[in-house]
Amino acid sequence: MYKISKYIWLRYNLENASLVLWLMAVLFYCFHLVNVQNSRHLSLRSIKKKDLNYEQIGQGPFSLNPHYLNPVTPKVLESLYVVKGSSLKFGENFIHIATSDLDDLHLLPFHKITSLKTAFSKDVEHVLQEWSIKPLFIDKDSLVAEAYHKDHDTLKIVLPLKEKASLNTQAGSFQDTAYLTLNEAQYLGPDLLTVDEKKFHRVKMADGRIFALKNLDVISFINSQWENVDSLLASKAQLFCQDHEIYFLVVDESGFLESKICLKQLQAENFNPELYMPQGVKVYPNQQFSCFIGRQKFILKKHDWILRSDNFFHILKSKADIESLVNFKKYGPLIVIDEVTDRKQTSLIRGKIFSPLRMKVHLFEIEAPVINPEKTIKNVRVRGRKATT
Repeated sequence: MYKISKYIWLRYNLENASLVLWLMAVLFYCFHLVNVQNSRHLSLRSIKKKDLNYEQIGQGPFSLNPHYLNPVTPKVLESLYVVKGSSLKFGENFIHIATSDLDDLHLLPFHKITSLKTAFSKDVEHVLQEWSIKPLFIDKDSLVAEAYHKDHDTLKIVLPLKEKASLNTQAGSFQDTAYLTLNEAQYLGPDLLTVDEKKFHRVKMADGRIFALKNLDVISFINSQWENVDSLLASKAQLFCQDHEIYFLVVDESGFLESKICLKQLQAENFNPELYMPQGVKVYPNQQFSCFIGRQKFILKKHDWILRSDNFFHILKSKADIESLVNFKKYGPLIVIDEVTDRKQTSLIRGKIFSPLRMKVHLFEIEAPVINPEKTIKNVRVRGRKATT
């Protein structure tokens, strides 16, 4: 009986021991699960505290700005907007960025990472300075860009694109003198003296100067007048010749205000070519001829150019004088002798008379007899001595 009870006690203790082991295993597993969940929860809380804190980086769980389709786009970047400056002033590969509480704009190159701290210096809050922007391309009324932050992965963002302000001279937002002066310019049409060079377009400015410009040429407003140069530090105007329309695209010094000025054709010149016809022509055997133009007498030959300026006619002799005339640094009624052709007893003179702005041309032909001047020999009397006896 004792032996049987001994085995029963042992069996009872073994069953209790296995139960205890199972309980211990279950408790250990439960403790492990609780520990894992706590550690995961703590890690998530630390991430949200680091990356999604409203006060530190302005990040909300969802962005309410319709421009942002990514729910993790930082709200702090929603204060940014961009403006496309004039390509005439800044080129094609730049965009300007600003915050809603700033008036000044800062240049950002496309496809290049630029720190907002570098772009804005100390003008923006510290949080915004931690970001960098890489403009990618313009899509309708938005700029698609990439945003970089040390605690974030690269984010694809979309910034609203504001339209360029329209030119308003009454508000004084543009240089009135520059705009109004160019608004009085007139288109002269082709230069009849160099009619084969159709790529040049002549524009008469309000002060009487004439520019010979090609399509897309740029002029600048320097020292209170328009100059035929391209300057980065001045208002600019670019000439466009499209669809039988001649116009200037005018951009102010800032590069954000621009306007289109269509050029009106100058009315025809009042020009009487008879006043400049050579008179009293006498042709000599060496293909030179004498004549009167007005009250002035000239000895002329083939290819001579005679310009009237300062109420006098004078022959353009040097290359510099010719270039000044072609470039409209000098202008006035012009007489060009094209040809002097000898015949039997006469000579034919062909030429052109141009109006002062060379909008009109009059062709003329003069046939005059050839004069052979006779050489007269003077008889010289020699006084002899009287004979002495």
